[in-house]
Amino acid sequence: MIVIHHGSGVEAALAEILEGKNLVKPPYRDLKTEEVKDLIKAYSQIWPIENSTLVAGPLDEANPSVLDKLLKRIEEPLKGAPELILWANDYGSVPSTIRSRCGERYHYQFVPQHRLYDQAEKLEEKKEEYLSA
Repeated sequence: MIVIHHGSGVEAALAEILEGKNLVKPPYRDLKTEEVKDLIKAYSQIWPIENSTLVAGPLDEANPSVLDKLLKRIEEPLKGAPELILWANDYGSVPSTIRSRCGERYHYQFVPQHRLYDQAEKLEEKKEEYLSA
């Protein structure tokens, strides 16, 4: 079964997920029409490499109509084809047609402070200065 890895820690977890695997192609990161066609072609072959693997994502940033081209191959995987590892930052933004045909695994990463916290703090200081003037 193909699994969609997702969540705030997915990109950090990919290195661990890929341990012991052999990528037969560089990771697919720009899932536009041509790249998805190439992914389908690579996933439709038997590679003479042990633990052959393909990685594609982020699915949530791809055009859903482009991902629909991947559906048939996901539904009918070729026996002996590479393992396909899919990932997304926001699982809910992955088209339901893809989600319904795959398993899912959430990867959590603790974020101690929001990335915009420093900017918000500076704005609050400016607001206080303005109100006291």
